[in-house]
Amino acid sequence: MFLSVTVNKRSIIYFICFLLIACTRNFSGKINNEIISFEKFPITDTLFFNTLSEYQKGIPNGIFVIDSTLIIFNNRKKSNFFFYNYSLSQNRFSEGYLRKGKGPIESIGAFSAGIINDSLWVHDITKMKIFKLSLAETFDYSVLPSINTYDIDKNFYKMCFIDDENFWGVGNLESCYKISSGDITHPGKFSHFGKFAKIPKRTPLESFKDAYSCYIYAKPDGGNVVLAYRYTDVIEIFDVKGEINKTIKGPIGFDAEFDVEEAPGYYYMGKNEKTRKAFVNGTVSNKFIYMLYSGYLRNEKNWSYGQSIYVYDWDGNPVKKIILDRPVYSIGISEDDRKLYSFDLQTGYLIYANIQPKIQEKDN
Repeated sequence: MFLSVTVNKRSIIYFICFLLIACTRNFSGKINNEIISFEKFPITDTLFFNTLSEYQKGIPNGIFVIDSTLIIFNNRKKSNFFFYNYSLSQNRFSEGYLRKGKGPIESIGAFSAGIINDSLWVHDITKMKIFKLSLAETFDYSVLPSINTYDIDKNFYKMCFIDDENFWGVGNLESCYKISSGDITHPGKFSHFGKFAKIPKRTPLESFKDAYSCYIYAKPDGGNVVLAYRYTDVIEIFDVKGEINKTIKGPIGFDAEFDVEEAPGYYYMGKNEKTRKAFVNGTVSNKFIYMLYSGYLRNEKNWSYGQSIYVYDWDGNPVKKIILDRPVYSIGISEDDRKLYSFDLQTGYLIYANIQPKIQEKDN
């Protein structure tokens, strides 16, 4: 009788623990109540890259194309500088600029960068600063560009600028909203918008925001902003007033799969055998959105790289899928949408491919 009671008590404890774990593991959230799903891109293309020039200054995290110049953004350890320019017409590299370091005009953790009007901007995630450099001065290979710095008082996973002063950031773990906006002239003032349709009650906000982290890009003409999620194949398009224009999911249509894990003082997303990587990088033009897509599970090779590009228009319509001949980590697009630039991780060369200038009709 005593043994039976002991076993029953132990069984009850195990059962309660199982229920608690089961409830805690129900982490599925909902990005938006109005999600448009699709199962197939209307067109599939294959691109084969050509060799452009050897690049020995690091591994590009971003490539920005302005006229006949590639602005190459490094955030890896191999270089003393975060930026180098490559002139396509002259086949030459500039000296490096924005030095890595702790000095007042040096950066420790440059993590986001982009072009806004006449400036190159950089977000330092460690210093919590914005650096702005004159774009014209970066093209003058004989001088180092001047640098202005701004405190931002919050930290973000990724950022974009919608005009010279106003920025949007994602990954603010203090906010339950997707996006925080601010002004570099008023570092302590923020607005928050883009509400999630559902955040599970038993999921810590930090781990949920980690699992639903995303990249953010502004349309060059300032008309719209797109979010591309890292662990679910969803993009969202906003207007510059913060209203969602469209949320698109597909073609696989998977949600973020994760565990809640705890470190001293905070919670974070624990990746498991079902965690699938969606978008790993991207770029945009005034015509199209180009998102570099992985699709691999956590334990599969090349999970951090993309071998496909999903192309959408700014109305949220899937345009085509581009299959690449090798996995890459960063992409840049020419202003006329005719050339795609990247970096070959195996050979250490900058590479390029020609893109069809017009979207062809699919075969009957």
